[in-house]
Amino acid sequence: MTLVDIIFHHGGDWIRKAHVLYSKKLVHSWEGYDSDLISFIDLVNEYTGELMYLGVQQLIVNRPSGDFYEVVDDSGIRKLLSLISDEFKRLKFYAVDECELSVNVPNIVHYFDSHPSLTEVGTDCIEVECESESDNDSEGDEVGYDSEELQTIACQKNREIDVGLQNYMELYKGMSFKDIPEVRKCINLYSLANKKDLKQEKSDKERLRYKCVPGCPFVVLIYGDGNLPGVRIKTLNPEHACDEAFDNSRVDYHTIALYFKKKLQDNPMYKIKEMRADIKNMFNTNVSYGKCKRAKRDILEKL
Repeated sequence: MTLVDIIFHHGGDWIRKAHVLYSKKLVHSWEGYDSDLISFIDLVNEYTGELMYLGVQQLIVNRPSGDFYEVVDDSGIRKLLSLISDEFKRLKFYAVDECELSVNVPNIVHYFDSHPSLTEVGTDCIEVECESESDNDSEGDEVGYDSEELQTIACQKNREIDVGLQNYMELYKGMSFKDIPEVRKCINLYSLANKKDLKQEKSDKERLRYKCVPGCPFVVLIYGDGNLPGVRIKTLNPEHACDEAFDNSRVDYHTIALYFKKKLQDNPMYKIKEMRADIKNMFNTNVSYGKCKRAKRDILEKL
């Protein structure tokens, strides 16, 4: 029995240039794990279950030399285990989510085809030095990115709600929010603006995932980075292949209240039937009398 540390890198971005690189963000680990118990499906399930990946398109491991190799199935795991030594007991895994572009790296079962001698592989000392340099670069990037995050959060907080919801028409990867409740507000307004009935799936207090109707490729996953403020969109396929939703479950009374807040504050006599007609005319969406009534009451009670 050999005990190893298994490191799951996640939340970063693949850089697809002449040499494949990965901008490190978050890590999750199994320490002192019995190598005989490692299986391909368990590693994949850790990404999809614990780390909220939609699905693992590719499972990738990083050798001490810095090179990346794809682990396709348990044959790849067996090959990887054959390389374990006193100098190589820290297994660093990465995953390509099913919504991302694939990464062009060799299969680990062909490791000896391109590396005929194990003496060419670096030691853990080299690995630590490489990690240190990479982490320093990453930290430098994150300092600049951190200020961008703060600026984006400020913009998100102060985003104006106009008649056509123009500021809520698009989502983009890396888009930041103050917190999870702020995400829900934005997603609901996005759903109204785009006439799409998104469904919340596999979410908790720290992470939100939305999909569209069956057959539509749209998906978005939002969670925090831990060392950065707020939360942000980590996975996104913005494409829709569905029809407009005339009855939209995301348009609840909270969303209606957000949309009509300024108008009702300026004109408390604005009628409920006018609210329903305006949403129908602008977004071709049906909303009930009860939802509009509750939204109006909620706004006027806070005046």
